Amino acid sequence: MPFAIASMAGSLKHPVAADAFHLSVPAAGQRSTTAVNLRLVGIDESGQTVTVAVTGDRSCTVDCGGGQVLELFSLHADPTGSDGAPPSQGVAVPPNGEFDDSITLPVEGSLGSYPFDHYRLFVGVALAAKSGSGQSPIAARSARAQLDVSVDDQLSRFDVATPRDVTSRFRYVDAPIALAAAVDLTRPLYLQALTVLIIVFISIAGFYSVISREFKEVIGAMGVVVLGVWGVRTLLVGSYPPDSTAVDLVLTFLILMLLMVVMVRGLLLIRRRITSRQTDHDGSEHSGVIHPMEQAQESKDEALSGVV
Repeated sequence: MPFAIASMAGSLKHPVAADAFHLSVPAAGQRSTTAVNLRLVGIDESGQTVTVAVTGDRSCTVDCGGGQVLELFSLHADPTGSDGAPPSQGVAVPPNGEFDDSITLPVEGSLGSYPFDHYRLFVGVALAAKSGSGQSPIAARSARAQLDVSVDDQLSRFDVATPRDVTSRFRYVDAPIALAAAVDLTRPLYLQALTVLIIVFISIAGFYSVISREFKEVIGAMGVVVLGVWGVRTLLVGSYPPDSTAVDLVLTFLILMLLMVVMVRGLLLIRRRITSRQTDHDGSEHSGVIHPMEQAQESKDEALSGVV
């Protein structure tokens, strides 16, 4: 709990995009440099995509040519596991000046384990020179010497770890990868702790409600209990699709268990009533006491015989 409180306090104090992680800096003496900032501004956990705002500027002193194309790749986690080039999008870079664009790249991860879900983006950066006949890739070593790349985020309910340089793992002939980095996204600790605690507390409250009350009160209030348990989903999961997270599975299982407890209590109550009636009937026969219904039937029989 202290760690969760510290995590919540840190999230409240930490402004959006306050930390920029630098992935590369240009080499000294370059006649052309391109500064790029990659800001993660949105993530679609269900569609497994991330939206990246690409901003920057190019500073060129001589021989600027027709500009450049900044290629951004979503590299595979296993570079030998798939054929062909990875998904990519290009951003036009002017010969000299600023540029601003937005792209969408695939990201690895699954919403099913929310709030313990983890997402990873292997982002690759390459440069190509534009000319009248099209564009030609710039060698990886030369491109890296020109690039000044940084990464930050504007994502709510996510923590971004320090990116790791994985350039040596990726090589493509058609688009030489000048820089590759692994960006990991995880949920804050306070969100994980609050989700677990709220589910535990609502479970305790639900079981106490169906066990401690009289059975006739439980039957009347069961709908309220079920709606209360499922209403926690809106608090914890928000607008995520139904049946897409571990929270949905846990809450569904909890509702099922509560209904089973009510069913068991109902069956036990029926069994006790049947056993009690049988005990009363057997006791009346052994003691010679005539059961009221039997006595009434005998009275009717005597009345009929008298009339005849």
